[in-house]
Amino acid sequence: MQQHEVAFREMKTYYNDITNLNLEMIQIQKTKLQDIKVSIENNEKLVNTLKEECEKKQIPLDHEQAEVKKLSKNVSTYDKDVMALRNAKGFKKDLF
Repeated sequence: MQQHEVAFREMKTYYNDITNLNLEMIQIQKTKLQDIKVSIENNEKLVNTLKEECEKKQIPLDHEQAEVKKLSKNVSTYDKDVMALRNAKGFKKDLF
C-alpha cells in the first residue's frame, strides 16, 4: 500500500509538472498572440496611411502626366512647325 501511495504521488507530481509546464507554454503563446495582433493592427494602420498618401499624390501625378503628354505632342510637331515657319517666311519674301 505504501509503495502504491509513493508511486501515485510520483505520478501525480509528474503530471502536475507537465500540466504546469503546458499552462506556462499556453500563457507564453497567448502573450505572443497578443503581440502579433498588435503588430497586425499597427501594420494595417500603416498600410492605410500609405494608401491615403498614395491617393493624395496620385492627383498631382495625373495632372503632371497630362502636362507631359501635351508637351510631348508639342515637341513631336515642333519640326513641322519650324518648317512651316521657314516656308511662310520664304513665301513672305517672295510676296514683298
